[in-house]
Amino acid sequence: MLKRIVLTSFRSIGVFFECFVALIMVYFLCYWTLSRIPVNSQSKSKTPRTTVIYLTSNGVHTDFVVPIINEKKNWGKELRLTDEFLQDTTRNWIAIGWGDKNFFLKTKNWSDLTAATALKATFGMGTGAVHIVQRSEPNPKESNTIKLEISQDEYAKLCKYIEGNFVRKGKNLSPIKEHPYSQFDFFFDANSTYSLWYTCNSWTNSGLKASNQKACLWTPFKDGIFEKYGK
Repeated sequence: MLKRIVLTSFRSIGVFFECFVALIMVYFLCYWTLSRIPVNSQSKSKTPRTTVIYLTSNGVHTDFVVPIINEKKNWGKELRLTDEFLQDTTRNWIAIGWGDKNFFLKTKNWSDLTAATALKATFGMGTGAVHIVQRSEPNPKESNTIKLEISQDEYAKLCKYIEGNFVRKGKNLSPIKEHPYSQFDFFFDANSTYSLWYTCNSWTNSGLKASNQKACLWTPFKDGIFEKYGK
């Protein structure tokens, strides 16, 4: 009897492991296939591309980097940055990224990552957050940076996409004031939930789609995006 129970348990574990491996294979097959299907391979805008923005990556996570103020958008006013920050002419750009709130706040460095944090983010058990970093203009020659020249209309669409991700209380954003980062980092509660199927890179990819820029049909990883721009 005991032998039969043990054999049954081993078979169950084997079936579970096989299903798990199969799911991983399906996931990466979807990524490999869908990330290679281009969206917006050519700009639809007929107006001059006078606005410069950037895509940057730390190797895993991607951000949009945009000017704090230009003729189309004043992010300083939107985010309520104080004069102290706006007067810092060495940091007149902001990186904007989206991700899992718990992951952002508890994983400042990769060494801080725990299994519980990773599992909650992977399976969509948390809430979203927008991470803003005030910074200098990126160097387009760096391998982790893509420079984009887009029209004002396309930039307006990107801004609308980003704005739609903020949780708002009336007209006000919902800042997250307690975090372990620097004075140039800002966090805000955001809509959408991070998961295996909708990652920070999926969010960036969706922003590229919304603003008529080259993008993938779907990608959870940054490589799918960067490949579209020859990097």
